[in-house]
Amino acid sequence: MFKGVLALTATAAISLAVFANSASAEDLTKFYSTERVSGYKSGEFMILAEDDVNFRSNPAVSNNIISCLPRHSLLRITKDEQPWAEAVWNGHKGYIATEYLTPAEAEPLLNDEDINFGEWKLDDVFSPENAALGKLLKEGKEHGDYVYEYADVKISVNRKKHTITAMEGKSSLFATMRGVSSGDEAARVVGQYGMPNRVVYFTPDKNDESLKQTMMLGYDFPNDGDYEDAGLDFYIDANDRVSKIVLRKDD
Repeated sequence: MFKGVLALTATAAISLAVFANSASAEDLTKFYSTERVSGYKSGEFMILAEDDVNFRSNPAVSNNIISCLPRHSLLRITKDEQPWAEAVWNGHKGYIATEYLTPAEAEPLLNDEDINFGEWKLDDVFSPENAALGKLLKEGKEHGDYVYEYADVKISVNRKKHTITAMEGKSSLFATMRGVSSGDEAARVVGQYGMPNRVVYFTPDKNDESLKQTMMLGYDFPNDGDYEDAGLDFYIDANDRVSKIVLRKDD
C-alpha cells in the first residue's frame, strides 16, 4: 500500500497494492476476494526496505520494469529464488530483487490514544442531544445499530445498551494520533502501523455501493487495555488513498 502497493494484513492477507484501475475484474478476482483472509503464512509477505525499487516482469536487470516501488511497499511472495523473488503486486505477477526485501511484521502497539474522535470513546453511553459534534445531519439504523451522522464523524450505537460500537471519521479533522488521516496514501498506514491484523478485499463494482472500496486494512488493539476486542480499520480506494478510518468493536 504505498503509492501503489496495497496490501495485506498481518493476519490476513494477500497481495498488496492499490488495486489498479487498469486491472480487469477478472484479473482482480485471481488475487482478491470479498471474504476476510486469515491465517496467512508469516513468510509470505515482505516489505521493501529501500526506496525506488524496480518491480520487473522477468528476473533480470533489463528493460522489463512494471513499476518503480517506494519504501514500505508490501508484496506477496510466491516463490523465493535468490537473488530474485517471484511476487504479486497490484494484481500483477513479477519479480523483485530479494536484497531489498525485509519481513513484514505485525505492529501490536495500538492504544486508545491512536485515534482522535474528540471526547467520545468506544463503549461510552451516547446521547445525540449532548454530543457536542455539531449539527446532526442524519440518523437511522445500520447493521442493527443506531447511526448518527455529523459533518466530521459517524457514530454507531448499540440499540439496547446505547453504547458506542463504532466511530467513522468523515474528514481529515479526525486523524489518528500517528498522523494518518483520510486522503493519505495507504503506504503511510503501513509505515506507521506495520502489517495489519486482517485484510478484506472488495471486488470493485460501480453498480454496488457496498463494494466501492477496494480494500480494508484492520489493526487489533491488545486484549489487556480499554479497547479490548476492538480494532482500527483503514479503508483504501482504487487510488491507494485512505478513504475512511473506522474505530470499532468486534462483533
